[in-house]
Amino acid sequence: MLMERVLFPQADRSKAEVPVLKRRRQTGCSTDTVFAGPLTPPPVYHSLWPLSPGLVQFLVPVKTWSSPGSVLDFQMEPVFLGAVTILGLLEQAYFSMQVIYARRKYSVSPPSTSGPPEFNRIYRAQANCSEYFPLFITALWSSGLFFNEGLSSVCGVLYLYGRLQYFWGYASSPQGRLDPMYFCAKVLWTLIGCSALGVVQCFFRIYLDMDLLHITLTALGFY
Repeated sequence: MLMERVLFPQADRSKAEVPVLKRRRQTGCSTDTVFAGPLTPPPVYHSLWPLSPGLVQFLVPVKTWSSPGSVLDFQMEPVFLGAVTILGLLEQAYFSMQVIYARRKYSVSPPSTSGPPEFNRIYRAQANCSEYFPLFITALWSSGLFFNEGLSSVCGVLYLYGRLQYFWGYASSPQGRLDPMYFCAKVLWTLIGCSALGVVQCFFRIYLDMDLLHITLTALGFY
């Protein structure tokens, strides 16, 4: 399995030692929930934390599934990414509702997309936010899964806050959109950069058995 190759790239699958985990069955849950070690992520995730492990501690349950002749398979629940995604969907719904209210207020019936300047600004603000939303969601999940979930979730919240300020600023005046737009662009590029770094790091670790992060930190004198 792919996860086994990451956990034990050079070990014999039948003889690989699995860390001792304490199991605790949750009430009403059909699967065992385990917690790996004293606030330390499993070995597969060490290369995904660019910060010190002491700064990135998440009490995220790790569910395990076992099959005959294989080691335990680890999977972390991306609950923070899911929460940010739901917030983003609610924000998009809010923007859409504002356009509906603006159509009623300024008497602009569909399919017309132009009207008074006040309506045009609201309509364009909603359209711009919707255009960038797929890029944001893709970068958010790629960065969270391959780089760092906590850092990506924080960036996601900042991006959504910036988009809200962008919408309100644009609805007031064209100049009111500029500062939030630049802020959102910086956050989005941060997520894209983290996604690229995470994918490259995982590729080298899984297929070339090289930990680029460890090599880089060693060269910089951190190890």
